[in-house]
Amino acid sequence: MSSEAGEEKTEKNGEKLSLELELLTLKNEVKLLKSELEEERKRYNEVKNKMDYLTADFENFRKRVEKDKLNATLSEKERIIKKVLPLVDELELATKMADKNDEQLAEGLKMVLNKFIAFLREEGFEIIETVGKPFNPNFHESLDGKNEGIITEEVRKGFMFMGKVIRPSIVKLGDGGEKK
Repeated sequence: MSSEAGEEKTEKNGEKLSLELELLTLKNEVKLLKSELEEERKRYNEVKNKMDYLTADFENFRKRVEKDKLNATLSEKERIIKKVLPLVDELELATKMADKNDEQLAEGLKMVLNKFIAFLREEGFEIIETVGKPFNPNFHESLDGKNEGIITEEVRKGFMFMGKVIRPSIVKLGDGGEKK
């Protein structure tokens, strides 16, 4: 029995050593997997950060393109309207001339002029207020060489677009000093 007990003990020791070896192997594999997992997490975080930066850059680019597109549209609108503003002048002149000779023609021209001005307003253009207002060199040009006083007559309408004067009003002034 003692030889059997010895064999059994040796067998148990062999199994124990085998299990311990397997346990060590598994622990090493776990360490290796944890290390690989940490590496993958680092790579994931790097890629995620790059994606976040790219997403932010793209969003900024998109906003910049939209803003540039809007600015280009507004600039083109302003450019075209500047070219058509002389029509307002011509219609006003024709209306004044027709007033003296033909009331029906004058009424027709006034209707066309009013529709055209309404169109300009719908497109964001504003008429610069003049008669009865104090002279302001940022909005008005004085026809009679004065640089201060109250505007008594408007010779040509001035227009603003998006808060910017695109064509100053040409005006005549009442009380005021001469340019120096």
